[in-house]
Amino acid sequence: VIYFHENAGNIGTRLPFVKMYQRYVKCNVALVAYRGYSYSTGSPSEQGLQLDAEAVLDHIFSRKDIDRNRVLVHGRSLGGAVSIYITSQKKHPVSALILENTFLSIANMVDAIFPKLAPLKGLVLRNFWPSVDRIGEIEIPIFFIVSMKDEIVPAWHVLRLRDKAKKAQYTEIHQIAEGNHNGGWAVDVPLYFGKVAEFVKKAGVNH
Repeated sequence: VIYFHENAGNIGTRLPFVKMYQRYVKCNVALVAYRGYSYSTGSPSEQGLQLDAEAVLDHIFSRKDIDRNRVLVHGRSLGGAVSIYITSQKKHPVSALILENTFLSIANMVDAIFPKLAPLKGLVLRNFWPSVDRIGEIEIPIFFIVSMKDEIVPAWHVLRLRDKAKKAQYTEIHQIAEGNHNGGWAVDVPLYFGKVAEFVKKAGVNH
């Protein structure tokens, strides 16, 4: 599993999550520290994070100690946008995709969080992440995870993305009724990772 994390924090804050991933799903997890995050050099930008994602997949798929037919990408929030970008490029044969609490686009997020700034979007936005326009190009299975009490990304963004995933081999969804933006997985750890494991097995990644 290649895991692209949220905007806030660093890869260290994801270690409890990764430990549970390994425990329940029985897999290796590659954590990505974007440029400007953790101890990575550089400054984050949309283009920069896209290059980071490309470099990570180039590295993973170049390794001979990894079964390249069993590589899955999981992205949460900002990481979901990164994941949609990299899998829509179809450079490497990623087997399946998990998207969690991610957004339609930065422009749509401005509408939801800062509606008074919406008329100024064209003047102030420097990052766009148009996931809603990219997800329709993805053909692999997609598992959507949505926290219904997400305080940052409205849950309907995830539901709309699922509607737009017309070319996906199939899609599945897991709704976390009491989940928030970053901690939905911790509401019921066995259930969360049980659903992930079911999807991984169905997608043929864990065989």
